[in-house]
Amino acid sequence: MKRFLVFCSIIVVVVALGYTVVFFLKDTEKLSVASTLYQMNVGETNSLEWKLEKAKASTKVSYEIDDESKSVIQLDEKTREMKALKGGVATIKIVTSNSNISEAVVEIHVGDGSKDYPYYIRNAGDLASIGSTTVSQGNINPFRVEDSYMLTSDISLSGTWVPIKGSFTGTLYGEGHTISGMTIENNGENAGLFESIGVGGCVQYVNFDGANVTGSYSNAGIVTGSNSGEIKNVHIINSSIT
Repeated sequence: MKRFLVFCSIIVVVVALGYTVVFFLKDTEKLSVASTLYQMNVGETNSLEWKLEKAKASTKVSYEIDDESKSVIQLDEKTREMKALKGGVATIKIVTSNSNISEAVVEIHVGDGSKDYPYYIRNAGDLASIGSTTVSQGNINPFRVEDSYMLTSDISLSGTWVPIKGSFTGTLYGEGHTISGMTIENNGENAGLFESIGVGGCVQYVNFDGANVTGSYSNAGIVTGSNSGEIKNVHIINSSIT
């Protein structure tokens, strides 16, 4: 009986030691990224954000970028700064020397104003830049009225909106997002988000909420004051023209 108890005790100790060894040897390193998708416009820069948690001094991090991606995005591996070179989609793989850590795959979509790769409109500032020339990180970006644009999120406008000047002949893809709080208070020829939509211009799949146009205009609307193009799948609520 004593031998049996001794044997059982040995088994318990061995099992306990085994769990202790596994616990201390368990790989706790983890690679995480802030985002797996970046949306940028040509000429812009952004930082590739990633973190190696509980990193070991021996673990190295590197990047895998194919030639096509290199033509779209320039990556400074030391600073992690990305620069958008041309319209397209780039893929960056973040890999480590630890085979137990899964690689992280990040996609960067770059807009250049074409129909295939429209400029990304992410906020009120981007929206107001349509039809003008902007300077971003020292790069001159002409957001022309003949270019294509895509909303990436709902946009809330504050203050008084100045209608986008010129005849818009490009395309605005709303992607179902909502522009809210547009207020126009002025006098002029045409009033709306756009002064005018010309032949070939198109605004689609966008919603307006709380838009108010007041003043003396020859032509006034929520989307545009004058339309020779196409407006489709646009929904307007809680808005007025007086």
